[in-house]
Amino acid sequence: MLAYNVRTYNYLDGQQIRVYKNMIVKHPEDWDWATPIKKQEEKKTTKTQGVKDEERSNKNSQNRTIQKIYEITRSNMWEYFITLTFDPKKVDSFNYEEVSKKLSKWLNHLKERYAPDLRYIVVPELHKSGRYHFHGMLANCGDMEFVDSGKVTASGDPIYNIGNYNLGFTTATKVKDNQKVSAYITKYITKELCASTTGKKRYWASRNLDKAVIEEYVLKKSEINDMIESLTENIDYAKTLDIPMLDQKVRIYEVKDNV
Repeated sequence: MLAYNVRTYNYLDGQQIRVYKNMIVKHPEDWDWATPIKKQEEKKTTKTQGVKDEERSNKNSQNRTIQKIYEITRSNMWEYFITLTFDPKKVDSFNYEEVSKKLSKWLNHLKERYAPDLRYIVVPELHKSGRYHFHGMLANCGDMEFVDSGKVTASGDPIYNIGNYNLGFTTATKVKDNQKVSAYITKYITKELCASTTGKKRYWASRNLDKAVIEEYVLKKSEINDMIESLTENIDYAKTLDIPMLDQKVRIYEVKDNV
């Protein structure tokens, strides 16, 4: 479908429905995930507007990254949420290329030595100090070593350290709510991070991950209202995303279990 105003993402444990104020048109080589038709048509005449164009491009890039990470994380079931930091004596954590290479090497080492079926997604966080570290989710962890640190979270859950990591400090906690942790990990994709990683990799995902089933529709307002009303009892939460620079507004509904 080349245009739509409703898009659904069907996950293992639920569904997300996105309802767009303005119709979305898809161009084969130049498509923005939330850009309405009239803005796409204006794009040819606005590419020389300097700062505004750059701001819009950066925002679109951030939104695409967030949406892709959320889509991946919601499409899979996870066992652990992890944090990886770097010892400054071993790794220059101000250098994104260096920490990226160290992360990739560590993930490959895990699959080769401890967990050949490992499923993972890992994203960077840019700290206020300018240092980078990583957060991620793991499943099919095989013979990976999770050592009880003796500490617990605010809710009383054990905090583990990853014994197979020697580049710095780690934490790992068991995932209890797939949807919540999927939303949480996208918070690290900030505009500052995107500005500092332009043209660079912003997430690492194993090739064995499941993908959401995406469906697109063109529906009348009455049909949209009927659809949402029929799902009222199953809606976990709803929010509205306002994108003024694109003259776009998106209503997002998280639905429990596929219906």
